[in-house]
Amino acid sequence: MKKISFYLMVLVLVISCSGGWLRAEEKNLFDQAIEARGRGENQKALKILERCVEEGIEVHRAYFEMGKILLEQGKYRRAISVSEKAIKAYEEYLEAHPEDHSAWWELGYIYEVRSDYSKEWDKAQEALEKAVELSPSNSFYLLHLGWVYYKKGDSEEAEEAFRKILNKNPKNFQARYFLAATLIEEGRKEEAKEELTYILEESSKEEIAYNWAEEKLKELKGES
Repeated sequence: MKKISFYLMVLVLVISCSGGWLRAEEKNLFDQAIEARGRGENQKALKILERCVEEGIEVHRAYFEMGKILLEQGKYRRAISVSEKAIKAYEEYLEAHPEDHSAWWELGYIYEVRSDYSKEWDKAQEALEKAVELSPSNSFYLLHLGWVYYKKGDSEEAEEAFRKILNKNPKNFQARYFLAATLIEEGRKEEAKEELTYILEESSKEEIAYNWAEEKLKELKGES
């Protein structure tokens, strides 16, 4: 669980979610939780998010942020418990706001995390495909969708998703790493080595994908 959750958390490095139509005091309460998160005050953030749920303020997003904090703290059982409530909240929200691509992505992400133990990849795929349909230029959503295809063993779909991202931004190193992983699964190890080498040559050592690529390339060379 820890390894998969780490990879998934890395994929959530940047995401901007729309707040919707809120009264000023409601928006401020949820924002207070996000600001506390930004300062590293996770326990304070959790308490504020619990208030959001109690008062009916951005309930779906409050559960989402609660789950992320719990994952970071290694409290997996509690995170899964919160995810059950989050799914219900997202279903209710999306029934009223089916055009909210951010919410579809968040729901897909929840299913990604849960799939490490409950194998809900199909549900993750469905939600993420909806997010991509609503926001086709969003490479972040496509990266997650490609990851889900990869985990399901749909190598052709995964490769297509990652290449779409790289066609727009050749230096999306996470997408390039996952493309390499997909190529390895297909037995195309020489092509994978080229992708991994590109990451090592073009990215900085501070990039998380650099460390992944370095480790994977050593592994492949050791098999030769």
